[in-house]
Amino acid sequence: MSVEELPSRGRLIELVALHTCTRNCWGREGYSASCCTLEDRDWIQGPVVDSDAFLERLSVLRGRDVPYEEVFVDLDEGQALFPGRPSWRDPNNYPAIRPVMDEAAGFPCPFLGPDRSCTVYEARPAMCSSYRCDHLTKVLDVL
Repeated sequence: MSVEELPSRGRLIELVALHTCTRNCWGREGYSASCCTLEDRDWIQGPVVDSDAFLERLSVLRGRDVPYEEVFVDLDEGQALFPGRPSWRDPNNYPAIRPVMDEAAGFPCPFLGPDRSCTVYEARPAMCSSYRCDHLTKVLDVL
């Protein structure tokens, strides 16, 4: 293999992150997408700082105007949905992605597909593309 054929450091990080997140989330073989579900922890998918831009990208991807309320939860609603979870009472965490209200599925992100992959990957919000959990950070620190 020539040097030209080797992936760049950035591409290598992308590939390791993809494998870790989709096949070895939190170091649990076969587990994936924990950051895309609330599960039973105090977790929130927010704030989405690029909410307007995300809605624009999502509307293009879906081929229709996607309303804010379909995708996001604001503070008052979030507090009502999860009154016992402190992260849902913090105004700094909003707007947040509206979870699917399915406790058995761990309250997943509405864009998490049945195969536990992102169905809007190309249009996903900045918080999703930049998020690195503690486990992934440790894995990537080795590179």
